[in-house]
Amino acid sequence: ATAKLYLYSTTDPGNMEISATILEHLLVAHNFGYFSFRNLAFEGANNTLARLQNSTSVSFTDCRFRFAANEALTSISTDYVTVANSLIADISNIGITLDRGSRNAIVKNNEIRNIAAIAGMGSSGDESYHAIISRGNKTVIERNNIDSVGYIAIRFEGDSVLIKNNFINHFMIAKADGAAIYTWKSESNKTANRGRRIVDNIILNGRGEGEGTSHKNEVIAAGIYLDDNADNIDVSGNTVAHCSYAGLYLHNTQNIVVRDNTFYNNGQQVLFSHDWNAPANPLRDIVFTDNVLFSNGTGQLVLKIQTIRDDIGMVGVIDSNFYSSPAGTKEYIQATLRRDSMDVYESTNMKGWQQKFKHDLLTRDTVSVQGEVRFEYNASMTPINISLSEPCVDERGTERRGIMELLPFSSVVLTLPATGDVPKAGDLHQPSSL
Repeated sequence: ATAKLYLYSTTDPGNMEISATILEHLLVAHNFGYFSFRNLAFEGANNTLARLQNSTSVSFTDCRFRFAANEALTSISTDYVTVANSLIADISNIGITLDRGSRNAIVKNNEIRNIAAIAGMGSSGDESYHAIISRGNKTVIERNNIDSVGYIAIRFEGDSVLIKNNFINHFMIAKADGAAIYTWKSESNKTANRGRRIVDNIILNGRGEGEGTSHKNEVIAAGIYLDDNADNIDVSGNTVAHCSYAGLYLHNTQNIVVRDNTFYNNGQQVLFSHDWNAPANPLRDIVFTDNVLFSNGTGQLVLKIQTIRDDIGMVGVIDSNFYSSPAGTKEYIQATLRRDSMDVYESTNMKGWQQKFKHDLLTRDTVSVQGEVRFEYNASMTPINISLSEPCVDERGTERRGIMELLPFSSVVLTLPATGDVPKAGDLHQPSSL
């Protein structure tokens, strides 16, 4: 062979340890069952490091998966797969794929990083550049630390799915139009899903990358994105911050409960949308309560809702939330609807939102943020203490002083009044008068 590989280096390559793989897969298991792999390193494959098919009860504990040209682990029609306490890193395309025939899977306590982080190294299409793809029923994905993903961190389908206590940071760094946690369902699939929960996750820094596309300025990166026809999902206790497009994006969805979440400093904190992608599936039976929507940048909407009908008042229950926006922001809620064959645009404040659309009637008036804002989060399983050098108020209007405890997988947004005086809690969130 006459081919040569050239390496740029500031040191002598002869002093380096250089490895190259000649294997497509390191582990192939067909019709395989009741095996456990512990403390093993799977490193270097031209395709997938571990491939399971038509098997059952296979576990990987305290293992290391690194350097795959395609995927770290693929499970096809294999039940009871467990990946726990392991490292998955430096994978060109997908970290873990669990297909529809892979049920009762557990992905827990793993460090997952640098997945499809280099544009062009993964496969084409929407189902590439993921950290985890899970399509089977009865899946648990919890307590994983996922950092630096080219596209979507966790994509899920199926019933009885729990996504809990995951810390997701730096995602959508190579592609656009996705999220940290994402799901979607074909319009032809009329079977309602059930038992899907997205609980107590912390999601930070969704970027979105438009280069290489015809819409390079459309850097859509959401924290949680429930896409066309998604249904029956409970979204609770999550923190989403610093995402370029939206903290939460509900797109042509039904039967969604969103409660007790914090959306902070995103392009828009929450977006509800019904469009022509699924004209027969409007936003319905949405319960959106007790959430914090905190805008901390010029031009950040607190809430945006857009539909192709005159039906904003019919989407469900939107009430008892906490809205905050920078001082001087007069219109922080935007609504788009279609009435008499014409698009109607409304930019308004809390009072106008309440009067025109009858939502958030019990929601307290929006806080106008004037002082310095401090955002803290706890992405661990033990409480931590936050030291406050001066009195401040949190996102719900509660006065905080001294030492405050931050519970596992929770967050707080603290505001220091510009005057140095702490307003009374009751002055911060007064019910709006109609």
